[in-house]
Amino acid sequence: MLIPNRVRRRALALPIAAVLAALPSTAAAAPPVPQTRTALAFGDNLLVRQAVFMSTHNSYSGDLGGMHRGTIEQQLNNWVRFLEFDVYNNEYAKHHDFRIGHWGPDSEVYKEGTNPRTALLTPWLNQVRSWSDNNPGHAPITVMLDLKSNISAVVNSADGNLSTLNQKVTAAFEDKLVWAEGRETEPGRVGELRNKIMVVLSGNQTSRVSYLRDTGVGPAVSVNTKGQVVQVHADRDNNLWYWTGQVRAADKKIEWRAHGRYDKGRNPAVALRPDGLLIEVHRSQNFANLYYHVGEILPSGQISWGPSTRYQSSAEDPTIRLDPPRANAFLEIDTPVGGTQRYARVMTLDPAKRTVTLGGQSPTSERISKTTSIVAGQPEVRVYTRGDDRFPADTLRYTLRNPDGSGRITYRQVMYAEQQASDSVADTSQQYFFGAPVGDTTALRSAHAAQKATRGWQFRSPANDAIPWYVNFPATDYPDERELRAYLYRTRAWVH
Repeated sequence: MLIPNRVRRRALALPIAAVLAALPSTAAAAPPVPQTRTALAFGDNLLVRQAVFMSTHNSYSGDLGGMHRGTIEQQLNNWVRFLEFDVYNNEYAKHHDFRIGHWGPDSEVYKEGTNPRTALLTPWLNQVRSWSDNNPGHAPITVMLDLKSNISAVVNSADGNLSTLNQKVTAAFEDKLVWAEGRETEPGRVGELRNKIMVVLSGNQTSRVSYLRDTGVGPAVSVNTKGQVVQVHADRDNNLWYWTGQVRAADKKIEWRAHGRYDKGRNPAVALRPDGLLIEVHRSQNFANLYYHVGEILPSGQISWGPSTRYQSSAEDPTIRLDPPRANAFLEIDTPVGGTQRYARVMTLDPAKRTVTLGGQSPTSERISKTTSIVAGQPEVRVYTRGDDRFPADTLRYTLRNPDGSGRITYRQVMYAEQQASDSVADTSQQYFFGAPVGDTTALRSAHAAQKATRGWQFRSPANDAIPWYVNFPATDYPDERELRAYLYRTRAWVH
């Protein structure tokens, strides 16, 4: 049974015949429904996983293909509270936006009525926001973004990656957005979520997993006196990646802002100045040669990188730190291949030209920790890898000291990531939202028992009670069917 008896008694129970008589014959022809708090708008005490929401599949396709979804506005007017958009990042740099479509960008996109006349994602998100603004009192709307390719593999945000998608979502929904961060295990009750919008990532498994965590080898970190953080690491294919972030001491967290790939190599290290300029050093992936980059953190959080420049041969394990006694100076330490004696040199940065002057080497006993960074006025930051029962051993993590805090190095959790019945990894196993074909009753029943909010796609109005009531989001291509709404009423948990 989906709802406890004490909650069920508060639900509205109407005769099915009366319900059917009041229903419009098609979504396209139905008049707008006033979104006021009436007797029908019950269920405020229900958690999301206890409520049932009318849901559409491929919501952007409207009436194409013989379906009767209607426009996005018509679907929302007719009590649909779950919308799905298939998302592509093809040619993002050209369009400066993601695009929607079925078999590809702009495929089966219904551009009639009040729908946007474009396949660009942002106008469709803005339409959902606009409807919400104009219809106060509605139950929470869930917007599912079904990723059709691995956008986590995209190098920079200018080409449309997960960081960019975060920005698009937050810009569209602003204060109406229910962030997953802080609400991972329970978004809340329907009453407190009215007039709000939740966004769920679906589709490509690698992207969903990468949204939850990042993995790497040999992480290094540097924090400056303004609390800006740069973290660098290699992956198992010798690609070099970076994260930038900002210390939020009051929250005992680092807000990771941008992520990207910048070179090939191994054993990277980094030192960051208060003005956002930095020098990164690493070893070649193939030879015992050392290289450096000059970089700068941009207002967007992205790093503008200078060219890769070789500065030492037959050496390994480079580390670097600021050298405060000398203006614009960094101290680099490395070890000759096969040796044990470390050698230090001063690297002097010209901030205007973004060039480096190399000093001579001399023996040193100093060791620079590339995994821990300490500066005045900021918490100590340490980076490392560690697994658990959910994430693999090479998951990137950080800790803060004074004040103490910790977390995964990953994107801000603006969106929820859906677990799907077909997932081959454990990373998504603790996600709140779960999806499977509606016919996979075993998976859906198990997810419901685990207190997840379940989505069953390929939903068609049942002629009987064969389809269980524990599907919170019955995603259909036929929201106009009278039998569907009769079914929703029978659940006594339908909210809108």
